[in-house]
Amino acid sequence: MLNTPPPSSSPLKQPAIEVEVNTTNIDGQNPDRYPPVELEWLATTAFNLAVDYYVQENDGKAKTWAEKALSLTEWVEDGGGLKGSLMEKYSALVWSKE
Repeated sequence: MLNTPPPSSSPLKQPAIEVEVNTTNIDGQNPDRYPPVELEWLATTAFNLAVDYYVQENDGKAKTWAEKALSLTEWVEDGGGLKGSLMEKYSALVWSKE
């Protein structure tokens, strides 16, 4: 005869084990947050793509990518430094009349 384990509703209960969960990684940051360096990279790369389109005189795509870059800066926790820098560059661009 096969020995089968008791059903999960068995009165046999395992003792509760308390586990302390550390929500920080080795850098001391919360792993549920996007890494700040990568956010900065994404924002600046998106803005550089906007500049590439701007130089090609494709204002529609340039504005779209600049706006994407600026929206990414909302998540960068640098006191608004990157956002301010990109906004300054964005406001200096001269757009053709569409």
